[in-house]
Amino acid sequence: MFQDACLLKLSSKLDLAHEKLLVCAKNNHPIACRMVGQNYLFGKGTFRNRLKAIHWFKKGAFLGDLPSIKRLCSFSIESNQLVQAHAWELTYDKIMSTSKEVLANNEIIENEISLSDDGIKEANRLSQFYTQVINENLLNKINKKEKSYQSVLMENGDKYVGMTLNQIPHGTGKRTSSNGSYYIGDFTNGIETGYGRWFDQNGILIKQGVWKNGKPVFERK
Repeated sequence: MFQDACLLKLSSKLDLAHEKLLVCAKNNHPIACRMVGQNYLFGKGTFRNRLKAIHWFKKGAFLGDLPSIKRLCSFSIESNQLVQAHAWELTYDKIMSTSKEVLANNEIIENEISLSDDGIKEANRLSQFYTQVINENLLNKINKKEKSYQSVLMENGDKYVGMTLNQIPHGTGKRTSSNGSYYIGDFTNGIETGYGRWFDQNGILIKQGVWKNGKPVFERK
């Protein structure tokens, strides 16, 4: 459905695209949450509503979407909520530090935020909480899939746990290679297609974004 929404958006069918994105966002699709937030922020395919935009950016942020975290930092600065802004900035840097790949739209946030010692302590406390929630959400998503979905040994020796169709990976799942690296995300007929994340054997994020026919095709703004 997410791919359908993207195609509708490219075809300028913004109302239909927003409806499909909203369904994906409600099902915890990180990029869809961000795109719904952008729709509400700029009035694309729906009415402008800043509060709804912030709601969906927050959901995307807590699902680990870096651009959503960046957007929340900017909102906080605009509202002069500097402690909150610094907390999101710290959270962004912590999540980025676990990634081996820095995408073009995920550059380091550099803001000159002046805070008191108490403000810095509060920002650190909030950031610790935000980071913990993000990491727990990612772990819970993995653990739930491993417990409730089918296990499949693939032809090349990779192990798959997730949704299947006729014993073939189809839907959401986790594919682990012989060297310990693994992909978590969407599959279609045994091939990585849709939103996904690829981690090395130590659990460090290597790539994330939209995949097509087994290869990453990253979203551009």
